[in-house]
Amino acid sequence: MNVEEWKLDRAIVLCEGNVSNDSTQPGITYMPWYMTMFITQPKPEPIIVGEL
Repeated sequence: MNVEEWKLDRAIVLCEGNVSNDSTQPGITYMPWYMTMFITQPKPEPIIVGEL
């Protein structure tokens, strides 16, 4: 997570275990694979088109 070009402030790792956070690497959350049903894609902002 220390690669500046990626511009990531947090990460979700899917695993076989329970939900947990790693205190040695802040910003990383471990979640069980079945939690994928709750991951949603952010909606883009609406585009306003002016008159031509």
